[in-house]
Amino acid sequence: ALALVVDAYNAGLVLAAICHGPWVFAEADIIAGRNISGNIGIQSYIVSAGANFIPDGIVIDGPFVTADVTYMHDFAQQGILKGLGLFESDPPEIHKLTLNVDSTEEIGSISIIVEVSDAFDTKVVIAQLYKFNIDTQEYVLSRQAQLSRNENNTIYSNIIEVLLPGNYSLDIKVEDVLGNIGIYADVFRFIIGDPNSTGLGFTLTSFLLLSGVSLITLIFTRKKAK
Repeated sequence: ALALVVDAYNAGLVLAAICHGPWVFAEADIIAGRNISGNIGIQSYIVSAGANFIPDGIVIDGPFVTADVTYMHDFAQQGILKGLGLFESDPPEIHKLTLNVDSTEEIGSISIIVEVSDAFDTKVVIAQLYKFNIDTQEYVLSRQAQLSRNENNTIYSNIIEVLLPGNYSLDIKVEDVLGNIGIYADVFRFIIGDPNSTGLGFTLTSFLLLSGVSLITLIFTRKKAK
């Protein structure tokens, strides 16, 4: 195993390790003069190999990408990609948004289907619903739900139910595996309940379409409460 690491080092490849992993680099005697991170338990081995031990975060020094603890794997992945020159900073892009609002005079729901793409992979898509507060005249976060990924890995969907009467604004938050976050703010506004009783000037079909969303499909169903 050590010979393999040495061969990779001599070939100029990127060498990445987290937690106790950098110990292998110390045993291979290839980190003299380098800045190396890792678990505090291997500090003495790193120092004995002639390296500077950095106890926190991700460290990139030459071909070495090291991190201190395993729960930083997402951030370590960013470091590896930076070391390879492949890191990108753009969040996932929404291509299509399909919304189905179902409302009675007393309660409602919204079905959300989002089609996204990313240069690497989308990690999470979250729908955030803000409800208009008449007293403060502001939209306040009311509900949020993570959308489930379908089999083709580009379609995310969920249904947010038991929405009480009021005016709502929808944000879509997207994040990729590299930690790049994008928020499509105020992409859609809708009313649950009787629009004639709110007095806030919105209609059921009022919405804001953001740049970057190539297609939006809206379906409305308003029923009388039984």
